[in-house]
Amino acid sequence: GLLLCPQLPCSAWFSAASHPWHDLSPGSDAPNVVNAVIEIPRGSKVKYELDKDTGLLYVDRILYSSVVYPHNYGFIPKTLCEDADPLDVLVLMQVRIKGTPTHVMRVGSSCMTTSGLGCFG
Repeated sequence: GLLLCPQLPCSAWFSAASHPWHDLSPGSDAPNVVNAVIEIPRGSKVKYELDKDTGLLYVDRILYSSVVYPHNYGFIPKTLCEDADPLDVLVLMQVRIKGTPTHVMRVGSSCMTTSGLGCFG
């Protein structure tokens, strides 16, 4: 995943009819500044997942402990990791956003392993 902070406010480059994974580019300045689609807003106890066929977000599970997502969590469009999911991003900002793309600047990265599958370095 990448640790990111917001770069620029979004403009009208995302329409309601667009597919957030297939139709958006990772960004013309990637990997330094990328487009990120926020699936889970900071402070949420709800884990959302992108349905790659339809582009819709659906509820994957509810976190029942005192754990919440500390920052906005999402993905970079048109990327694919070993686990067959888009590259995850954690967007560091004070505002909660969900289901919308935003331009973000990479400030760091880390590789996590899930079910024996890692990320591309």
